[in-house]
Amino acid sequence: MKIVRWVILCVLLLFAGGTLLSKHEPPTAIVTVNHARIETVEKNYNWYYGLFYLNRVSGHSDIIFNMLHTKVIKPGTKAKINFADHSNPKLMAYIWRDRKTGPELAVHKSQITLPKKPGTYVILLQSQWTRGSSDYVFSVKVQ
Repeated sequence: MKIVRWVILCVLLLFAGGTLLSKHEPPTAIVTVNHARIETVEKNYNWYYGLFYLNRVSGHSDIIFNMLHTKVIKPGTKAKINFADHSNPKLMAYIWRDRKTGPELAVHKSQITLPKKPGTYVILLQSQWTRGSSDYVFSVKVQ
């Protein structure tokens, strides 16, 4: 009977330690262009809670993209990427086309150089922390 109690106690401690000591979700991405904030939508994430992890996949891409508000920008504008928890994850950025990753955009010191060619673009941000990863999307219209 003592072994059962110890097993239950250990499982509870592992679960509580993993969930209480870790953040429950990736932080919110804050994208700014010329001091104006651009709305981002979290697309997917994998996040670790001690010994457990959560894999969340958002709805269909078309539904997500319809939620985006497009920001009008000038060609070659730079977007500054920050996170609500002030973390500094590894960042990669891509143009999202036809439901798949397109050309990679240059990322330097948490800044993305946005496209120069006129048009409407959905930008996919991929962020990697030690606790997991998250994808965010936002939309810009280059004029």
